[in-house]
Amino acid sequence: DVVKNWEERKKGEVRRHARERGSLVALAQRLEGMEIKLVAKTGGGQKLYGSITSADIAGELSRQGIELDRRQIELPGPIKELGQHLVAVKLAPGLSAQLRVSVETG
Repeated sequence: DVVKNWEERKKGEVRRHARERGSLVALAQRLEGMEIKLVAKTGGGQKLYGSITSADIAGELSRQGIELDRRQIELPGPIKELGQHLVAVKLAPGLSAQLRVSVETG
């Protein structure tokens, strides 16, 4: 019967969304405790010769087994200095994490 099939399908969707949300919450917790290190060249002092972008951060996360779209990484602008930087990562509406990015000279 059509109504019963629709109800079962709807229950399956609710369970799937709950599982997805749970895995995103776990990912947010993992990112909160993480620090990634990126190596960049400097022109002398603290200023970078070039910059670190959201694509660079997404690439490093990918090498560590975390696949994110660079658009999920919310940088107000490229990172242009050595040191520690807090970067927001938006995982879902109402769910984000702060990732620590350490930029070092290489």
